[in-house]
Amino acid sequence: MSDVAGIAGNAVIAYQSALSTVSNNIANVATDGYSRQSVSMSALPVAQQGGLFFGTGVAVENIQRQYNAFIESNLRDTNSDLASQGPMVTYANRVIDVMGGQTMGLNTALDQYFTSARALSVDPSSSILRSSFVRDAESVAQRFGQLSGQLDLIQDETKNTLDNTVSQMNTLTKQLALVNGQLTKQRTEAAQPPDLLDQRDSLLRKLSGFAHVTTSFSMNGTVTVSLGASITKDVVVEANKSIDIAAISDGTSSGKVSLMLDPYGKPSALTGVTSGTLAGLMSFRDQVLGSTRSALDGLAKTFANESNAVHQQGIDGYGNPGLALFSFNPSASSVAGGIQVALEDPMLVAAAAQFRVIEASNNTSGTNASVSFDEAPAPGTAAAPPPAGPAPLQQMLVNNSHPSAARTFNVSGSVPATPIASIANGMQDVAIYLDNMQPGQQLQILTRDGRQILGQSMANDSTTLDAVMNDYNGFALGATYSDRYLNAAKQSVQLSGTAIGAQSFLGIEIPDSTTGDTAAATAARVVAGKDSILAGDAALAAGITDISLDPNDDTRLIITSNPTTPARSPLALTTGAGISFGLGKNLSYKGMTVFYGAQAQVQMQPVYDSNDKVSGYTPFPAVLQGDRLQAMSGGIAANTLTLNGIALGALDAPADGTTLQAGAVADWINTLSTQTGVTATAVNEIRLDASQLKYGMPLVINGTTIDTSAATSAAGLVNAINASSDGSFSAKTTSNGDFVLTNADGSDITLSATSSAVSNSTNALGLSSGTYRGQVSLTQPLTDADDVAISKPIQLGLTSDGTPHDLAQLGFRTGAFINGAVKDDLLVFVTGAGIASVSASYAGKAVDAKQNLRNNPMQVEFLSDTEYTITDTGTGTLLAQRTLVAGVLDPGISYQGLNLSFTAPPKFGDVFSLDGNQDGIGNNDNMLAMAALETKTVVGNKTLSNAYIDHVNEMGNIARQATIAQTALTVVHDQAVSSRDALSGVSLDKEAADLIRYQQAYQSAAKVLQVASQLFDSILQVR
Repeated sequence: MSDVAGIAGNAVIAYQSALSTVSNNIANVATDGYSRQSVSMSALPVAQQGGLFFGTGVAVENIQRQYNAFIESNLRDTNSDLASQGPMVTYANRVIDVMGGQTMGLNTALDQYFTSARALSVDPSSSILRSSFVRDAESVAQRFGQLSGQLDLIQDETKNTLDNTVSQMNTLTKQLALVNGQLTKQRTEAAQPPDLLDQRDSLLRKLSGFAHVTTSFSMNGTVTVSLGASITKDVVVEANKSIDIAAISDGTSSGKVSLMLDPYGKPSALTGVTSGTLAGLMSFRDQVLGSTRSALDGLAKTFANESNAVHQQGIDGYGNPGLALFSFNPSASSVAGGIQVALEDPMLVAAAAQFRVIEASNNTSGTNASVSFDEAPAPGTAAAPPPAGPAPLQQMLVNNSHPSAARTFNVSGSVPATPIASIANGMQDVAIYLDNMQPGQQLQILTRDGRQILGQSMANDSTTLDAVMNDYNGFALGATYSDRYLNAAKQSVQLSGTAIGAQSFLGIEIPDSTTGDTAAATAARVVAGKDSILAGDAALAAGITDISLDPNDDTRLIITSNPTTPARSPLALTTGAGISFGLGKNLSYKGMTVFYGAQAQVQMQPVYDSNDKVSGYTPFPAVLQGDRLQAMSGGIAANTLTLNGIALGALDAPADGTTLQAGAVADWINTLSTQTGVTATAVNEIRLDASQLKYGMPLVINGTTIDTSAATSAAGLVNAINASSDGSFSAKTTSNGDFVLTNADGSDITLSATSSAVSNSTNALGLSSGTYRGQVSLTQPLTDADDVAISKPIQLGLTSDGTPHDLAQLGFRTGAFINGAVKDDLLVFVTGAGIASVSASYAGKAVDAKQNLRNNPMQVEFLSDTEYTITDTGTGTLLAQRTLVAGVLDPGISYQGLNLSFTAPPKFGDVFSLDGNQDGIGNNDNMLAMAALETKTVVGNKTLSNAYIDHVNEMGNIARQATIAQTALTVVHDQAVSSRDALSGVSLDKEAADLIRYQQAYQSAAKVLQVASQLFDSILQVR
């Protein structure tokens, strides 16, 4: 009986536990995260009675959670994926509503802006239309600001959401760490309370909604949580420890946020977040908000820059160059938020173009021409391209003309030209010196269009010319060579009329002139008899060195003068009987004063008043001091060199074959002193510091042995030398103690320590043994024989047959001199194979290229249907001669940033005049250019409007893709939820069935227990 009662009692206890478990399931049917629990029962061990085995009942083994690790992990993953799309869908649609709306969108304001520009182009003098244009420009700036403000609001909102998300995640990780602490009390997961495990899984599911989590479970159910791709990367929960994360704003940009792990401990970047709300917010800020912000800022900058570029190319209503139309507030948080209109006065609107082109009335082509100017980026900026050709003079050569400051250049034999530097238009008083050159080497200076200004003509040297003139060296496309303006100052004299009797020119009767001579015949007689004219006082006073016929006009004379500033007297012309002599234009390049050779200026010493201020200047004669002569066994041919414009005769070599001496050179120069006004002096002086002297050492001078045994001082050495001198040399000391060895005629001084001139032994002067050659010094008085003041320099120049090496043999440095302003961009070269040294001195700075072009009108004339010239109207200088490229009309001609475009090909004889427009209200070219900006591709290959629309569409595509992904992931997530609910969820139907089943079993077990009790009672009643 006890067995029946025991079995029934065990059964009652077991099914009572089962009923309690079912009741608990039913009670938690709506509890979030609750996992259904079930009772696991097992039969008790059987008992043997004799040969039979009887069961002993049932016992509750454990209470189990209905849980599957794979299903739970899948639920977390789908939860993360779905949550990541929420922020993208919500906020991306808000951005699209802002950017694409009719009232807030940018295109409406842009359309009105360009409409106002077109209206103003119709009537640029209208103050009302100018005001409307300014107002609509302000509307565009305000619209950019409004859009930027809306993006700021979304940016702030998403940042707050990020901060809140991070805070919730930190709370969840702390709670997980606490749960882990509770779980460590048991050794196995099976021994853990089911509700504690449910709490763990619920926290993990919530955390997965914010970010994808990687988990690792230990035997007792504690979990390690990572936000990275692996369990060891970006760990936020480990055992009972949690690590905070933070959203850190970038200090350089308010729109940038980065995630940081352990910000207050050992901070590290958190980069492994791939899904969840946190990843969705970060993706939205980077892909949509950041991209839109960048696009809007870029569009604002491009719109402002393009508008400013057009506006600054124009002339405002006051006739002044246009200012920037838009500016940016540097204190604004974004570019788009800081754009603003930079002017208030409507008359400052630059509707007119800074340049204009006027077609000649008799042009036969009927083409319409238009002109524009390419604004080059400021030098040194990121946008600035490297300059074409050699670098600027200031970068290549220091501002020091001394030979010690020179830079060495090597010119190869195969490419006989090396670019040295470029000289910017506007620089002042530029001098380029060539030293240590090889025979045949030259300095060459040309404009970018091939007009040679200084150097040796390359017209008959195609090899050198090809090495110099190419695009790589900085020449303009299509440039052609001309030596028309080479080295000399030229003036034209126009003849007209018919002679009546003999005629005179420059105060000298023209040989053979007679009645009836035409202007052309008279001009020819002047050239034929120029020798007598050049020898006249008027020609000498004006520094005239040559008279020739203009090859393009036989009634025009070309007068070449000594290129000095100022000339000794102006060119004085008188009209003869019947023949008129009219002074024409200065035919030097743009009136520049240049010289090629050796030069010395009149020295002006400042005079100071009692307040130490300059009150005037005292002139001192010009002195051209040569260095020591080189060893010359030969002479110099006639007409190789010129002095103050006068050709020098032949310098003959000594008949005995000895070396040419400085005295002979001085005598040669002095033969023309009357014409040149220059006196040459030969000198040979060796000047030493007394500390350099080697007392007691031997000394031989010009073969004469000096007794230096008693010389213990500079004075003693002087006495010893003078005592032994044969008269060809002498010594002295200066007031400051320097030792000077010299001779009377500038002849060579040979030094040695022994009678052998090649001895390398140390001599008493401490100098190397050898021959020290004499020097030639040229001087020019301040007044001429007629007491007329002379302020011109001494100029020892080169003819077409001369070379710098000829001057170097005489001890003079060759320089290319530009006195006064440089009036065009120039390129400097050294031609001829070999190594040479180049140094320079200069002043001034580059002028504004645009304003310089505006101030110098030009004329384009077509000499044929394709060949054209560009001429400086003011000076008559032929700036360029090129060939029009067939079919290229927009632009057809480009010159120093000016672009001349044609609607049809020009014809022979067509003339186009270019100048700086001064009409600010009667010209609409610039406002037409502003209106054309509407259709100009300025953002890649897109217009402003199209770029804006395309970006809005791109963001719309991202939003649509996010919506589609959200829909698809919702299905996947719902399936994962269903899978979990099927296993772990509480079904009331099932629980009701279990309740009835367990109730019946409980009642049956109780009935068995009752029967057992009754049977026991019956046994007790047996007597």
